[in-house]
Parts: sequence; structure tokens; C-alpha cells
Amino acid sequence: KEYVSLRIAMGEAYRSLLKKSALLVPQLTPEGATHSYYTFAARFEGLEKGIAWQDFRRKHVENGGDGIYAACMNLHQEPAFVDYGIGRGEAPIAERLQKRVMLFTTNQKDQSERDQQIAALQKTLRYFGEGV
Repeated sequence: KEYVSLRIAMGEAYRSLLKKSALLVPQLTPEGATHSYYTFAARFEGLEKGIAWQDFRRKHVENGGDGIYAACMNLHQEPAFVDYGIGRGEAPIAERLQKRVMLFTTNQKDQSERDQQIAALQKTLRYFGEGV
């Protein structure tokens, strides 16, 4: 419970920062559900603004943020499946989303570490033109 509550605190801090963000759209938590925030997932909308996923990540790390992780490859694209003819069809929505998902760390041990991550993300958003 202690670790999950720390992750929830970090996830809620990210969510609060991103309320008005046009660059990062947090994953929906359905009404009545509790998110445990193993990671904090957000959809990156910077591509339409000419911002590369990798550039955003690089600037976030420069600003003191932990690394941002990408979503796993879609199952139907994994070589282990493709090479053996497993899986069929196309999944255009999943393929589009996979290239946009950013997964932020939530394993900060205390308020000081949470503040560092929020400050880094805030600086990064400002760098790319968001007044958060």
C-alpha cells in the first residue's frame, strides 16, 4: 500500500500539471476507478506542432526529469509473431497511438523527488511553448 500510494501521489501530480496541456493528454481513468500509476501514460500531441518525440524526451532529461519510456511494440508487429505468420490484419489506431505514448516514472520516494519531476516537466512544456 505504501508504494502504491507514492505512485498515486506522483501520478496525480502529473495529472494536475497537465490539466490544460495541449502537448500531453493523460490516459483516461474511468469514473469510479482508482489508477495505481505503475507508470503515468500520456499521449504526445507534439508531432502536429513539429516537435519530435525524441526531442521532447531529450529536453525533459536535460531539465532533470527521469527518462520517458515508449509504449511496447504492438503485438502484431513483434518479430517473433511476424516471422512465424502469427497475427493478421492491420491495427491503424494502435499503430498511431504506439508512436505517441509517453510513459513517465512514478517511483519517486518522497515529495522532494516528485517536485523535481514536476519541475522538469514544467520546464520542458514551457520550452516547447506551453504556459503551464
